[in-house]
Amino acid sequence: MSVMASRPSAAFRALASAARSGPAHGGGVWQAGGVLPCARRALHTTPRAAAVDEAPNAAAAAADAAPAAPRVCIVGGGFGGLYTAVKLETLIWPKGKKPRVTLIDQGERFVFKPLLYELLNGTAQPWEVAPTFTQLLAPYPVQFIQASTRFAKVAGVETDGPLADGGSASGGRVLLEGGAAVEYDWLVVALGAETDPKGVPGAKELARPFATLEDATFVGERLAELETAAAAGGVGGAAGGAAPRSPVVAVVGAGYAGVELASVIGERVQGRGVAVKMVTPGDVILAGSPEGQREAARKVLDDLGVEVVTGAMVGSLSRADDGGSGVDGGGGGAGAGADSGRGRCVLNLEGGGGGGWQLEADLVIWTAGSSPASKFVKVRGARNLAAGAGTGGGANAWGPSLSLPFPSSPTGAIETDPTLRVRKHARAFALGDVSFTSASAAAAAEGDEQQQQQQQQQQQAAAAYPNTAQVAFQQADYAAWNVWAAINGRPLLPFRYQHLGSMMSLGAANAAVALPVELPEAVAATLKGSPLESLLGLAGVRAGARGGVTLDGPLAQLLRRAAYLYRQPTNEQRLSVAASWVQQAADVAARLAQQLADQQQGPAGVGSSSDARR
Repeated sequence: MSVMASRPSAAFRALASAARSGPAHGGGVWQAGGVLPCARRALHTTPRAAAVDEAPNAAAAAADAAPAAPRVCIVGGGFGGLYTAVKLETLIWPKGKKPRVTLIDQGERFVFKPLLYELLNGTAQPWEVAPTFTQLLAPYPVQFIQASTRFAKVAGVETDGPLADGGSASGGRVLLEGGAAVEYDWLVVALGAETDPKGVPGAKELARPFATLEDATFVGERLAELETAAAAGGVGGAAGGAAPRSPVVAVVGAGYAGVELASVIGERVQGRGVAVKMVTPGDVILAGSPEGQREAARKVLDDLGVEVVTGAMVGSLSRADDGGSGVDGGGGGAGAGADSGRGRCVLNLEGGGGGGWQLEADLVIWTAGSSPASKFVKVRGARNLAAGAGTGGGANAWGPSLSLPFPSSPTGAIETDPTLRVRKHARAFALGDVSFTSASAAAAAEGDEQQQQQQQQQQQAAAAYPNTAQVAFQQADYAAWNVWAAINGRPLLPFRYQHLGSMMSLGAANAAVALPVELPEAVAATLKGSPLESLLGLAGVRAGARGGVTLDGPLAQLLRRAAYLYRQPTNEQRLSVAASWVQQAADVAARLAQQLADQQQGPAGVGSSSDARR
């Protein structure tokens, strides 16, 4: 295998530098008003086809006889879906082979989730974190369909000519409610993951997830309410003569999302009378993460006064009886959808020893656990029904009415082979949180014992892939490459994940970055307790006992933001965000310079230090 074939990222860099080829086609956003509740019809109609219908002639007939461009439909506009669409447009295509790409998502905005925390501390603007698909896709001929309007909701996927084993060898259509359909020759499913409270009673109604721009906006507004209430003396106190109390924010979960959220909120409300508590059933935070990141996060949480409640599993959530005296002006009703997280509620906690206790909070944010979005949809065929699929228990943006014809794992993820192609479906791919590589099944079908062992190892590695943007970002390269290869009759490449480290925000100017390097055990042991370790610690460099290297502090935050700047989906967005961040840094530097000048000048009426001595 050539170097280019084994390294699709290098190929993309070469291909992206060349001019795009193939027939141009109109892009843009498909509006819901264009769909009428009538008989099913395809949305892929080209201006050329329309001209032939209106004024047929010999030239138009010849053009119509030419092979139609392949149609690629991508369902889901997160890191996996959007980046696959953009990658497909950067490839060089043989004449007549460049596909017409359609991207379907339930929202109008792409959400760069690792930067959502910056909206709470004011270090990023909404357009930087959640730009519209219209803006991002403007340079590309990609058609975008927002699948959250009345007639544009995705109802399911239907394949042409299903095979006896339930698979398919050709294209199909994505069905939309209202009778319309998006015809495809090749399908890419990138639905992502949804917050899954695992059936905890009251969690869906009373806790707020933190995964969308709306979630971040709500949490920011709610924090402002609690800060105002704390400044006025506290919350409650109007019923039964109870004394006002300090507002409490509870973050459920102590993984990366929970720790980042607790750190950013703790920094924001520090000294403002709002208590922050993080609840986890484990004994430590960031279980399974590098030692240096745990140490850095624990120190920051302690310094910010965030209380970590360990060994506590949330059994249920219930509305607190505030007698109408809460900050929300009466508490509202449970299950208020968009108002989930508003009003005081009670977390009923259970300990490992069987004991239980309660924790009251004015805002509960749920970060504990997620599941593939496909877990909550209908999977046609009893043999393909995943455990728990089609049932409630999670916040599903796509809705339980979505029906998929693909095999799924016990967790609800769509089963794929190592090339990300859906098992038994030759023209469908799945990537990101919604996919699971079923390598052993593919190997068993080929009857190669050695290959089966190798692919079983790949499957075990695939099962360990973290549900992060980093995985979807890398898989988008392979998915786009393999769609290109499939259309052009070239071999497909198996996905190989390369861990590039892990990053988390710990505040406006603080972060912890675990670098993808390992120190030899002898070197790590030598550094332990040495003067060099103290010197490296001043620079924010930590060498873990197992050889891991972690960078924390302002330098780590700078590295984190630089990495996320590089990962912006388009060059245009990258330049816009870079200009905004440079301006932000200049404003901060100007304020610091002014503060320094004010300190040197001293109080009004007092001269310089030398004048004061005289």
